[in-house]
Amino acid sequence: MRVVSSCERILGTLRVLTSRSPMPAVQTNTGAADHKPGGAPAGVSDAGPSERSKGKSPKSLSGLLPFLRPYRLQMGLALIFLLLAAASTLAFPVALKSLIDQGFVSADPAEQLMDLRGHFAALFGVGAALGLFSAARFYMVTWANA
Repeated sequence: MRVVSSCERILGTLRVLTSRSPMPAVQTNTGAADHKPGGAPAGVSDAGPSERSKGKSPKSLSGLLPFLRPYRLQMGLALIFLLLAAASTLAFPVALKSLIDQGFVSADPAEQLMDLRGHFAALFGVGAALGLFSAARFYMVTWANA
């Protein structure tokens, strides 16, 4: 029902716009004769910020909600993957710090190798998670264009 009424409003607006007379031609001459003594070009208002019309409220975007409702799942998953990718990005330097600070502590070469292996595996896991979450987010955002 809402779609039909929206379409009717759009068609009504198009009828009004097409019934008007064509707009006058715009002059391209911007010589000194076209400027007012106050400094603004002819036809341009010198109204300050308080005299200008205010922007429309963000509530006017609520008309988009019916069109976004069918995509709630995709938008939710994209947001989740975005947050997971951001968390992975923040965890990467922590894992690298752990590898550098604690990977070379042991004096025994065999124990040092085991420590390095564990810290490198953690760093690799964080990098793999970052790649996976970023790819999943990208897919969820662009799946409709395929």
